Amino acid sequence: YMGTYIERIQFQQEFEQAMKKGLIYSLLGGILVFGTSASIFLKLEIETVSLQEKFTHPFFQTANMFFAEVLCLIIYFLYRGLSVPLNPIAEPEPPLKCKLLFCITGGFDILNFFLGVFGLTMAAASVYQMMYGGTLFWTFVFSIFYLKKKYHRHHFLSVVLLLIGLITVGIAAIVWSKDDDEGTPTTLLGVTLIMTGQLFSALQNIGEEKIFSLYNVHPLQATGIEGMTGLIVFATLLPILNVISCDPLKDGEGNRIFCHFGVVEDTLLAFNQIAYSLTLAAYVLGYTISTTIFNSVGVYIVKYTSSMERTIVSCLRIFMVWIVSLIIGWEDFIFLQPVSYTHLRAHETEADLVCRLLLEKK
Repeated sequence: YMGTYIERIQFQQEFEQAMKKGLIYSLLGGILVFGTSASIFLKLEIETVSLQEKFTHPFFQTANMFFAEVLCLIIYFLYRGLSVPLNPIAEPEPPLKCKLLFCITGGFDILNFFLGVFGLTMAAASVYQMMYGGTLFWTFVFSIFYLKKKYHRHHFLSVVLLLIGLITVGIAAIVWSKDDDEGTPTTLLGVTLIMTGQLFSALQNIGEEKIFSLYNVHPLQATGIEGMTGLIVFATLLPILNVISCDPLKDGEGNRIFCHFGVVEDTLLAFNQIAYSLTLAAYVLGYTISTTIFNSVGVYIVKYTSSMERTIVSCLRIFMVWIVSLIIGWEDFIFLQPVSYTHLRAHETEADLVCRLLLEKK
């Protein structure tokens, strides 16, 4: 009888471990799929012409991103309202201090956005994409000094290789950048702003992991609080940006990259464009749904694995977007693109086997 009982306990433990692994792999796949779809829908939004203008509203679109995160909070309250009658012994609400801490991590996300936007006006878009690996570098550094995590020598070697790649990309972009018809010239200030933005993105990831280690918070609630923080900030900023006049900033090809309509942001025009074009409305809806799932899954990964795993899979998302762009026909295949990507992502972490598996399957 005791032997049967022990076997049952072992089977239950193995089953729970298998379910947890299945959940983690599902989350990793979810952040790849919905992160890719969010990027594709955002690209489709920008390229869609409505009322004789492209839908270029970076501040409005960022506010929509935070609105998508707020939807996670609504889903959380619906889930809690349905689960409490079925389970009277529900988890207690986290303290106010915990919620305020997630407001701070949401603030890091806002700083990352603003630094990235202004850095992008002083750097080529390709440089911005490649410098995304800075998030992984900063996350690695903060996880050592703040979370006190231990890594092996090959982890340090891989991050050093990543740092060399980032420095090489930054120096090459600045030295060989020219203010001609090839596009936006890359400046030292632009690269610095982008890297500083990645620092705040890493602080957001590390902060979330630290909070989850101290408090029992549902990931949907955490995502919603961060989204509410950003939405409040942008709800305050948008009316101000709608009355600030400015001259359009253009790249070397004459395309407007900032201040498209004589003001920093024209929110009323954005709503009119959406109402006028059903196609654009579908793209906005697709982006909102994808972003809701993408951000909530990202926070799930931070809670149940670590911030490093989330950063790694987010880096892989850029590779997936490139693949989809090739399939759709937005880009032509250039051999050096995947080679440079592989070099820039040539890092090892505690999730290295998972990443190799994902890359091989893709």
